[in-house]
Amino acid sequence: MGYVPEDCADRIRGLDSEAFQSVLRSFVAARWDVGDDQIDVSPPSPARGTDVVIARHATLVHARRYAQGAISANQLRELALLRDRRTLDTLVVVTTTGYTEDALDLAAEADIECIDGNRLCRLLERYGVAVPESRERTDLASTVAELSVYWPESLQETAREVAACIDGLGEFEYGLDRGDYSTDLDVILVGADRPTIKLRFSTAGLLLYVRRPMGWRRVVAVSAHGGHRPSDLLDRVRGAVQESLDSSA
Repeated sequence: MGYVPEDCADRIRGLDSEAFQSVLRSFVAARWDVGDDQIDVSPPSPARGTDVVIARHATLVHARRYAQGAISANQLRELALLRDRRTLDTLVVVTTTGYTEDALDLAAEADIECIDGNRLCRLLERYGVAVPESRERTDLASTVAELSVYWPESLQETAREVAACIDGLGEFEYGLDRGDYSTDLDVILVGADRPTIKLRFSTAGLLLYVRRPMGWRRVVAVSAHGGHRPSDLLDRVRGAVQESLDSSA
């Protein structure tokens, strides 16, 4: 049997995309009794989760690794349409959190199996799938690299440069807030009680916000679809972040 710790759900939520995908692959292979070559796994996306298609069983498994929040009825409805477009028979949705009441009602009507974080942990134990230790990220740049992996290389490079620029301006902690269509990377100055900087990742591109006395202000917007990169991008990032840090001191 695989070792599933008492803090299993928290540990899964803390996994990086590669480790989470590995756990998901092992779970799908064990539960549906298929080999790795019979599992088609989509590239991880912080906005839309990971799709696993098991062709032999005409099954779509959709997994979302959330830190908080619940899967909604609208999200399940979109996934049911995706199942039908792919002419698959079965839809299984896995999340590390839970589901709204409306989502569970829809799941019963649409024949969708819903697995929440607690049930996922029980199933991992049942099928002998081990949950690894969460990998500690040591800097902002490594997290940005993970979140931008599905972007064009030019935008990945821009995201890395922006992250390195921010990382050199202070000592930060950070947290991830995964939504339906984007993921926010909240950058918090050590000792502060709230984020000072917010990097928003989506399929559309990268947005950078800084906190000002009257609320969040957008400083940078770079498109994932070949948009123009401002020549003074890093100077704008550096100036806006430093101004925000000074005003919050």
